[in-house]
Amino acid sequence: MVTDDNDERHKLEKDLGIDDEVGQSRNNEVGKTNSALALMNKKFRMIHRLLSLANVMPFGRVTMHSLYLTSKIDLRLTLTLIRL
Repeated sequence: MVTDDNDERHKLEKDLGIDDEVGQSRNNEVGKTNSALALMNKKFRMIHRLLSLANVMPFGRVTMHSLYLTSKIDLRLTLTLIRL
């Protein structure tokens, strides 16, 4: 799904002559006049936001789980074992 949408977007950009651009400046300018490109940009942004959120969520879960695990460690026992 995402790959197909990306391929369509690159094809449209090539047809519009903005495929060699790095960044979004000309893409946004052309998107104001070309409704198909504007729709693809909007869909791309939505998918990008969702995937970014999906990547951040596991990091938060690992952080919370790490905090939970560290709260279960008895520091007195740990310090005693380190001194041995």
